[in-house]
Amino acid sequence: MKVLNCLQAHKSLVSLSKNKMPLAVSFGIAKNVSSLIVVVDNFYKEREKRANELNAIKDSDSKEAKEKTQAFQKELDELLDTDVDVSLETIDLSKCSDISVAAEDLIGCSEFITIEDANKDG
Repeated sequence: MKVLNCLQAHKSLVSLSKNKMPLAVSFGIAKNVSSLIVVVDNFYKEREKRANELNAIKDSDSKEAKEKTQAFQKELDELLDTDVDVSLETIDLSKCSDISVAAEDLIGCSEFITIEDANKDG
C-alpha cells in the first residue's frame, strides 16, 4: 500500500468512525486506524521536519531556497509513492442499518469496506 493511500484511508476511516455502529464494526475500524497511525504520524513528522528546514532559509527568493523547495517537493512525491506494509481488515457495513455515510468518507477506504446485499438469501 502506498503512503498516499494510507493517508487517505486514515482520514476516511477516522471520519467514518464518528458514526454510531455495532461494536464489532467499530472495533474493526479502530483496528485499521491503529494500523495506519504509525505510517501517518511518521509521514507528518518527516514532512514537518523538512518544511522547518525550508522555513529556516532567510532569503526565500534565493536560488538556494528555490532549489531546496524543488528538492523537497520531489522527495515528498517519492515518499507518497512509497510502498509500506500495512495490514487492514475489510469492514462489513451491512450491519449498520441506520448509518449515513458521505461519499467522500468512503473514497479513501472503499478498498476496505464491503456492504453485503441485505436481500441476498444465504
